[in-house]
Amino acid sequence: MAVARELVVYLKRSGGQEQYSEPLQFQAESVSRFTELTTWIPTHLNEDLSVEVLAGRACLCPRHFSRRFKADLGTSPADFVERLRLDEARRRLSNEDNSIGNVGLSVGFKSADAFRRAFERRLGVSPSDYRRRFSSAAFRRAFERRLGVSPSDYRRRFSSAAKVLSVQQQRRESKKLSKAA
Repeated sequence: MAVARELVVYLKRSGGQEQYSEPLQFQAESVSRFTELTTWIPTHLNEDLSVEVLAGRACLCPRHFSRRFKADLGTSPADFVERLRLDEARRRLSNEDNSIGNVGLSVGFKSADAFRRAFERRLGVSPSDYRRRFSSAAFRRAFERRLGVSPSDYRRRFSSAAKVLSVQQQRRESKKLSKAA
């Protein structure tokens, strides 16, 4: 029965005419309401994103908001926010300038311990292990171990080699043009 409800398509009147279909009006309202909210949340991760606050932004009571959010997006508001916070934390962990505790606090977790527990629960690895594996320093070490040269030296050598090839190719092209003329 749930699949049948999802597959029903209501007639939409063209030309800006009034829509008399309540389900169609509900669909339009719910999409725009949660679309705006889901684009707002990632830019406010370090703020209070409780169900009450999000429901207030969506102009719904918390209980109704939670039900509609889960029905429309397939996840609870808390899971959605936590997933976004952890995605941003993973990005920030690759930069070694911030401490792990500061990363957690900067994306909205109440404490470093709460951040660590959520990170381990969702990703199966601690934030410090994640940083060790995926930081830019770890990339540099693996790059140097594998190729015997730092990424910046490699880039410098490669770009100068590319310039030499480009000059050689330009000379060949100019010779071809002069022969053709």
